[in-house]
Amino acid sequence: MTKWKLPKQGSTKPGLAKRRRVRAFLLARDVIQILEDYKRERKAGSLALALEELVRDWKRSQTDHWFKTYCGNPSNKEPQEDLRWGEISESRM
Repeated sequence: MTKWKLPKQGSTKPGLAKRRRVRAFLLARDVIQILEDYKRERKAGSLALALEELVRDWKRSQTDHWFKTYCGNPSNKEPQEDLRWGEISESRM
């Protein structure tokens, strides 16, 4: 007879516990309130999920900013040349 194991408390996806680490942070009350508001607004399941989403959004915005700065910098000839080649290829489609 096979014994079935119950999923761990809080685990919603298989393998999720392997990717997560337990950390403890002391945060100011106003920061906790911001996270609570964000959690409520985004309908996140927990403060941890809300914090993860905020960090991922921040990282994405940093990457977007870097990309726009690199490709939009007129002093850098290589990205400008890449943009011209992109325009040429789009005009031929």
